[in-house]
This record gives sequence, structure tokens and C-alpha cells, in this order.
Amino acid sequence: MRKIGALPIGYSDVKSVIETGYYVDKTKYAQALIEKRNPIFIARPRRFGKSLFIDTLDTYVEERKKFLKIHIARPENGYTWKKYPIIKIDFSGVSNNVPEELSTSIKMVLKEIALSYNVKIEDATVKDTLRSLVLQLINLQGTVENKGNI
Repeated sequence: MRKIGALPIGYSDVKSVIETGYYVDKTKYAQALIEKRNPIFIARPRRFGKSLFIDTLDTYVEERKKFLKIHIARPENGYTWKKYPIIKIDFSGVSNNVPEELSTSIKMVLKEIALSYNVKIEDATVKDTLRSLVLQLINLQGTVENKGNI
């Protein structure tokens, strides 16, 4: 009989959760949400697995071959993952002592994301920085879509 460790409460890293033996695959629901192609707002209570769910999808996209056991990875489920530019912000690492610091910190995170995609963005306000990043990534997606690099 396999011994399993403590419950993975507070984990946001899917690899660590899988190692504990308590992972429940919810990628079937992710596939349904993705295939609907409608705007979706998911409201979940604090500490209810939002970060873990995002990390699961992120890890799957980056390391597809290692995750062939999850629902969304199985060819028989009919989903072909298309890779798109991702804007992933972890607010736990964002400075937020005063509003100006929060604004500066968010803009810095957005600039780092832009740099990872080799795009230049405007950064007057957080709103303008995000808008600029989204527009640049949309343009990038249109120009590289046929090459399959994104």
C-alpha cells in the first residue's frame, strides 16, 4: 500500500500536489471552458485553488509530454492545444504598501512579460501598460500564428 503525505493545503504548484497523491484532475472542465470561446468570469473564494488551476494549465502547456495522464492531454478527448501569449500576474509578489508602489510594481511585471515576448509597450499608467501589452500580443499572435511559434 502506498503511503501518502499530508493534504496539500495552500499548494499552488501542481507538481507538488501530484507528488502528495491527492491530485484531482479538473482539466475536463478547463477544456469545456476553453472550447466555449465566450468570455468567462470565474469567482472562487480565497484559498479555493485558483492559482493551482492556473498552474496546472500552465505546466501542461509547457511540459505537455509529462502530463499525458490528465484529461485535456489525452488525444481521445479531441482537444488540440493552441499556444497563445499568456499574461500571468502573481499578485503575491507585487509590492502594495502604497498606491504608487503598487502601480509601479504592476507596470514592472507587465514590462517583464512584454520583454519575454520581445515586444515594446507604453507605460504611462497601469491601464495603458496593460492595454499596450494586450495589443502588442494580439499583433504578435497575428504575425506568428502561421509559424506555430506561440
